[in-house]
Amino acid sequence: MYNTNNEYDEFLFCDAPLPSLVKYFQNKNEMFSDSLEKAINVKLLDDAEPEINLFGFVDEAMASNVRESLKLLKMKGSPPVRVNITSDGGFIRAGMGIHDQLLLYPGGAHGVVCEYVSSAAIQLLLQGCIGRSATANTEFFCHYSQGMMRVNARILRKDKQRLLMIKEFEKINDKMVKILMDRTMRSEEEIRRMLTRERIMSAEEAFEFGLIDQIIPLTMIRKPRTQKVLQ
Repeated sequence: MYNTNNEYDEFLFCDAPLPSLVKYFQNKNEMFSDSLEKAINVKLLDDAEPEINLFGFVDEAMASNVRESLKLLKMKGSPPVRVNITSDGGFIRAGMGIHDQLLLYPGGAHGVVCEYVSSAAIQLLLQGCIGRSATANTEFFCHYSQGMMRVNARILRKDKQRLLMIKEFEKINDKMVKILMDRTMRSEEEIRRMLTRERIMSAEEAFEFGLIDQIIPLTMIRKPRTQKVLQ
């Protein structure tokens, strides 16, 4: 099995676009702030209808927040929880951990996506939720796992190391394909064709494919105009 060292760990198996990756590292210290994490978690004890917000980069800080949040909710008797998701994706292994935690939560998690969801945010976070909803204007973008990793001449010269890295990517892709097959009821061929295509999908297309269970309509409620009575 290919083992990464600390120099490469943060770049391997990251499927978020480069701008999101740059922003992540610029704000990493703030994202890992203990005080911020505790402030988010403590509120769950008082919420009648608890929510967990998964916004931004998928990383270990997000996975840790989910783990601790679900622990607190279990102390309340495991009530149903709403999981709000808006994300470009991120580290796939962190996403796998979040997927498993949400799926194992006894009270059930209902995922609600808004604006945009990409990569691990759809294929892992959302699919870990028993219920999956999206606002009507949400955009979806699925693809195979990618790697934002440093590549040097030493790595490229070694065929064995290259092949081991490829095998690791294939293993992760196979896991994601299996998850999507189970949740969408689509065949392996259909899933792989969708991932290879790399096309932005609308909420309607995502619903048709089986990535979500329902679309939340966003209709403006207008008050009828009333005529002003002239005296």
